[in-house]
This record gives sequence, C-alpha cells and structure tokens, in this order.
Amino acid sequence: MEQINIQLIERIVPDTSVIIEGLLSEKVRNNHIKSNEIIIHEAVIAELEHQANLGKAIGFLGLDEIKRIKKLSTEKGFELSFKGSRPKAAEIRHASLGEIDSLIRQLAYDEDAT
Repeated sequence: MEQINIQLIERIVPDTSVIIEGLLSEKVRNNHIKSNEIIIHEAVIAELEHQANLGKAIGFLGLDEIKRIKKLSTEKGFELSFKGSRPKAAEIRHASLGEIDSLIRQLAYDEDAT
C-alpha cells in the first residue's frame, strides 16, 4: 500500500496558472495538500472571466477549477475566500507582462500565505 505524504499549508494563494491547470483541486482531492484556507485573488477571477469572454478555453478551465475548489471546501472543511481588489483594465491587458502575478504575490505576502 502506497503511503501518502500530506503537506499541511495554513493558507494558500494560488496563481492563475495553478488554477487553469487544475492542480490545486487535484492535490486537495487526493489528500496531497491540506489547508485551513485557500484565498483566491479577485485578479485571478477577473483574468479568467476576461479570457472566457474572449472565448478562450483557459478562461473556462480556470472558472471550472474554482467551482471544484468551492465544492472541495465543503467536502474537506477548509475556508475559501476571495480577496484583493479587482484589477484595472490595463492590468488585465498586461497580464502576460506579470501585472496580475504581482498582485497575487502581494496578497500572498500580506496574508502570510504560500
């Protein structure tokens, strides 16, 4: 029987790529990560909505992942919260230049999160 190592992380602030790739829900569902709180920056939501509005699959994939995380929060008993301010239109347009990632890193720092 394979032993599973559970990584306990008090607070998690995932970046957009982790959300799009579905890694967080997979690791939580498979008990590889346990957390008391997952905080999703409003900028992640805005970027995913923007991509979905453009008809891009990554936007829909990311929004579906957030739904999975929401469901897991009830099943696994962790808090899911949305924090940070929604980015300005220019920040969304320049997401590929790291604007959104910078906002997410700042929130992780402010919340003493990983």
